[in-house]
Amino acid sequence: VAAEYPPNQPLPATYVQAASSMSGSFEQRGVLVSVLERQPSPATVASLLEAAGEISSDFERAEFLVAVARKTTLDDVTRAPFFRAMVRFSSDFERSRVLKTVIAKRPVPEPTALAVLESAGEIDSDFELAEVLIALARNSQIDDRTRPAFLKAAEGIASEHERGRVLSALYPRRVPAER
Repeated sequence: VAAEYPPNQPLPATYVQAASSMSGSFEQRGVLVSVLERQPSPATVASLLEAAGEISSDFERAEFLVAVARKTTLDDVTRAPFFRAMVRFSSDFERSRVLKTVIAKRPVPEPTALAVLESAGEIDSDFELAEVLIALARNSQIDDRTRPAFLKAAEGIASEHERGRVLSALYPRRVPAER
């Protein structure tokens, strides 16, 4: 239906509601991606993200969120629904994969970096959390406004090795200038 609907008109809300009520995660993702391919407005993307929160499979939900992160920009309209769709993740790997996709889109605006850090706090795996934090340290400006949230997320890392990797990324060694 989405492919035949005129691209310059928004899809009816009932279409997204119907996608939310589908029982198969693979089918739900397929329907939502078909709408995403139409380059919808931020309001429509927000509706798709709300529907994506109902996808039961972590893998299928992650696949849709990765597609959103690659094809759109998380702004004031789409950021909150995007991160709400991540709340139900039980897989640290899938959460990490989605967050690293968001981070890969440079520059990472401060509100998005803060949302990434809040979501990263839900990751139990020291390795996956470290990978997200290292990616953020390398691809974003960690400043006085984001550093407290970054360090709070890093506190969740029990492994000294992984914590050291994160702190090394946050505070890289500078080679002293020759005199």
